[in-house]
Amino acid sequence: MFMPYDKAILVTFDGWGDGFFSKIYLYDKNQLDYVCGSKTVYVKNVQRYKFINDLDSSVISVGHIYSIFTYLLGFTPNADEGKVEALAAYGNHDNFLFYDLKATTLVDEKKLEISFDIDKLNHLFNKANLNKIMSELKSEDIAASVQKYLEDVSLSYFTAIKNKFPIKNLCLSGGVAANVIMNMKIFEEIFDNIYIVPAMGDDGLAAGAYAASIIDSFGFDYFIQHVKNSLQKKSMPYFGPSWSQKEVVNILKLY
Repeated sequence: MFMPYDKAILVTFDGWGDGFFSKIYLYDKNQLDYVCGSKTVYVKNVQRYKFINDLDSSVISVGHIYSIFTYLLGFTPNADEGKVEALAAYGNHDNFLFYDLKATTLVDEKKLEISFDIDKLNHLFNKANLNKIMSELKSEDIAASVQKYLEDVSLSYFTAIKNKFPIKNLCLSGGVAANVIMNMKIFEEIFDNIYIVPAMGDDGLAAGAYAASIIDSFGFDYFIQHVKNSLQKKSMPYFGPSWSQKEVVNILKLY
């Protein structure tokens, strides 16, 4: 799918990737320029949960912290984050976990980077503190804390980006972009227009490989025109199967 803007800020926002969990680009009439990115960090003391291990270290990013708590709440990480987002609606974020999470993370408004305090991360994820979190807080309140943390960090980050580059259009991609509440607040509070790339996971690799192949063979200008011509009428990526009204009525009568 192709964004419907001639000029926009493009931001990738992932759990992890090529050493960066976020990158910023500027797009203006077929020209794409890289601005900067926020690097993933590795916290060696977080080794108690296999899914967050990366050899001898653990990857840390805003999105991956969300996935860690998805796991701790009993859901499947990198799949059930939407359940945490929904559960957050029933909780209260005003607790020590929320403030501890906020204290670990810094948004540098000049460099447009998100960074982390390693010592505070080590404290947050040590066994004693995790036991305290899980025993003293309700699941709904944990979810609310993590969701509010994501929203606050993201809003600070995107506000800084918009202040530096006063462009009204945002194109957002990556797994963190699946958080609908975060997206809504970015749209309502910061940007006039927002476009979310639907291929948020490994399916995006296929789209990227296709794009890279076209660009390598024919150039970036050709790729932009090719995509506009072929996809401009296809705005919905989730068509799926369809049934007629008669078929639906027959099934309802049958059951």
